[in-house]
Amino acid sequence: WLARAKIRYAVKKGDVIKPKRCEKCNKKLLLQAHHEDYSKPLDVIWLCFGCHADADKLLENKKKLTNAS
Repeated sequence: WLARAKIRYAVKKGDVIKPKRCEKCNKKLLLQAHHEDYSKPLDVIWLCFGCHADADKLLENKKKLTNAS
């Protein structure tokens, strides 16, 4: 939650520039900030809804594999 608030505030202040297109599929859609690591709230990838869902699934699977080791 805190990471999302920090990136929103940084965009509002102009410290972070939100791109116009998804960084994965390059479509011009509503974008969401994807965090690979919530301890780095300003380190995000800007993705559309579909690509964000895919990225979250990949991250979840990656965490499961890491915890299974």
